[in-house]
Amino acid sequence: MKKNVNLHYFINSIPVAAFVLSIILHIYGFNLFINLEKYNILHFFAESAINIVAASIFLLIHYSYPYESKTRYVVSGSLFLSTVVTNIFHTYYSFNGNTFLGVLTSNLVYFTLALTIFLSSILPERPLSKNRWIVNVIPSFFILYNIIFISRNSHINSTTDTIIKDFIGNQGGINVAASLLCLFSFIAIVLRHKRNRQIENIYLENGITFLLFSLAQKLLSSAPNDIYSIASLLFKLASICFIFKTYFVINIKKPYKKLDEARKYAEELNSIKTDFMVNLSHELRTPINIILNAVKLIRLRERNISYLRSIEKNCHRLNKVCQNLILFSEIENDCIQIKKSETDVIFMIDGILEEAEEIADKKKLDINFDFEERDIIITDAQKLKTIILNLISNAIKYAPIGGTVNITLRINENLELQVLNNGPVITDREKNRIYDKFYKSKDRSLPSTEGLGIGLYISKKYAEILGGQLETVICGGFTGHSLKIPVIKSDRLTSDEYAYDITGFFTDIG
Repeated sequence: MKKNVNLHYFINSIPVAAFVLSIILHIYGFNLFINLEKYNILHFFAESAINIVAASIFLLIHYSYPYESKTRYVVSGSLFLSTVVTNIFHTYYSFNGNTFLGVLTSNLVYFTLALTIFLSSILPERPLSKNRWIVNVIPSFFILYNIIFISRNSHINSTTDTIIKDFIGNQGGINVAASLLCLFSFIAIVLRHKRNRQIENIYLENGITFLLFSLAQKLLSSAPNDIYSIASLLFKLASICFIFKTYFVINIKKPYKKLDEARKYAEELNSIKTDFMVNLSHELRTPINIILNAVKLIRLRERNISYLRSIEKNCHRLNKVCQNLILFSEIENDCIQIKKSETDVIFMIDGILEEAEEIADKKKLDINFDFEERDIIITDAQKLKTIILNLISNAIKYAPIGGTVNITLRINENLELQVLNNGPVITDREKNRIYDKFYKSKDRSLPSTEGLGIGLYISKKYAEILGGQLETVICGGFTGHSLKIPVIKSDRLTSDEYAYDITGFFTDIG
């Protein structure tokens, strides 16, 4: 910030030094003229640039949330639009040889810019009424009306003409008023932001300085194409460029900087949350495993066996929660690795059904597993096991007492697995949300179940990671899920690994 302040002082010194040099040259009667044709080209391009920049500021204010509805910016935007209108007339009259109206419109441009800066430094930021387009139109309409009125009636009598020329002429009262507005604005900005020098206020101070000394250079000018007039024109262009930079910082750069800071803060919070979940999972799993091992040793004695089973069951439930949290954290942090191996899917599903046998008997479920050939496939066994476990677990959860669960497996170029039950049908509204993380159905007719609501979310993400898809299926009174993933069949008849640890996975059902 200190570097910006020093640069600000240096930039402000440029028009001051130029004006001091101009006074010295003027005292000694020095002046320099350029070819009138070249001056006209320079004048046209400078005024066009001023129009483009002023129009850009108006659009920037008008379409920047929330500034487009605040009094300070709406009024400033309307005056910038007026500047564009006035400057277009100034360019027209200047190139058509109407000196009087060319000077009039030029001075009005200075006055409008000075008034804009002054009002932007004193007006509040409170919201304006919804009809802010009226504020945008009125100044431009007023200036347009007065220019046309004066251009048609300034010849009525010499007295009117003299008064107008005295006030708005080259060294008239309107220039004095503009200069005073610039000075008041500069003082207001410096006093208001003395302790807190924001970069946008520094740019605005630069704009005021260049505008003020642009007016000062006009006092020394004796012809439109002399060096003092050219300096005045270039300073005016520099002034509006600095003003544009002010509104660019306020309306675009600062809001996006805040958004970027908010994004980084959100990412940091997400990282903290993820680290917390991972640490929580590991912290929970350590005592759970110790308890489980102790229970296994204690079970050698027959006394209090039912209590020990209850302890063991709830340890498995906690273990499942921990495992799901770890898997969820890996997905959220995009740090999942695929480890493919030769896998016997039928053997895997048989093991899962064997583990679910107790809860299936308790609910008197009829579980049918239909498959064709026993093929060994090459895929990520752990991720496939997680998907199948969640699908079968959900089917058993939502199947009614005495209901049916149908599992169908087909293996060709793709592994196609359907797990359906004859429980409540998944509604169209639920179809779109059932795979969302943390989503749990609000349907009170469904059986109450435990869990975090991330099982199907993990399953869908794993299916996508394996290059496949997981979808909801409703068919002939049955509802459930269909998994389809590309696989490669192995020539071997047995798989390398049979260690699919699923102990206690179904303890949260029933």
